[in-house]
Amino acid sequence: MTIKQIEYFIKTCEKGNITLAAEELYASRSAVSKAIHELEEEFGVRLLERSKSGVVPTREGEQVLRQAVSMQSGYEYLRKTLESMNIVHEKVIRVALTRSCSTVFYEKFLLPFIEKNPEIRFTIHEYNALDAFGRMDSGEYDFAMAPSVLDIDRFERVFLYNNRTCLVVPKDDERFAEKESISIEDIADIPLAFATASAPIESTLKNALEPLGRSCNVALKTSDFNMIVDMMRRGLVYPIISEELAKTLTDVKLFLLPIRKYMTLTSVLAWKKAPMYPGYIQDFINFATQITRQSIGR
Repeated sequence: MTIKQIEYFIKTCEKGNITLAAEELYASRSAVSKAIHELEEEFGVRLLERSKSGVVPTREGEQVLRQAVSMQSGYEYLRKTLESMNIVHEKVIRVALTRSCSTVFYEKFLLPFIEKNPEIRFTIHEYNALDAFGRMDSGEYDFAMAPSVLDIDRFERVFLYNNRTCLVVPKDDERFAEKESISIEDIADIPLAFATASAPIESTLKNALEPLGRSCNVALKTSDFNMIVDMMRRGLVYPIISEELAKTLTDVKLFLLPIRKYMTLTSVLAWKKAPMYPGYIQDFINFATQITRQSIGR
């Protein structure tokens, strides 16, 4: 039994409906159902009577509910006591993220959260996606934010936004001045730049160009975004970057990459599954989930 399972079970009993409980918890319905199913498997009894009108606790469920409420109260009391004793000295949220996610994270999540919670500090460092998740997994960071697919058995996650990939060119570039869209052939052989040391899209482009007998000319790979922009404006490279990042630039044209439905990447905020987190970290999880639901109209 974990604190999260207890929280999900109590809220479901309060609401009498799994979907309503999930909405108030900023969780998915499947996550709440899974947590309750895991409790039922652990105790070997059925905890809820399910019907079209909702759910009510069984006799065994009522007994578990009473104990769960007591355990939740005990946990909250312990957490607040430790905080008052300064055992938790500082409220710091540590985030490892990729360059492509940094702008959106700053504007949509970091600034609104610290405005409501000025006592909480952030430590934010940039890495490539593999490093970000690896460092979060090792406990160096509380969260990782990157366009990536995760092991759902080991990590919790929320999908934050879809970010398409673009080719960026100066508005006065002769090669692309008359174009409204591009084909894969337009990308062949031109000097490309990637805003990362490890660009997974590189292999995708190579595989798309190879049957045409054309090459993927990667002239620059760096996390120094200023260098990329400067070389682009001088006509030396053509950056391939996220749409969100590209929109921060002026006097440029953006062309969605004509591969894999414009190469849309779903960025995620992820954290390790754990029996409990400090309250302020759980507050940030709830906040990020709420922002995500609002952004996708749920």
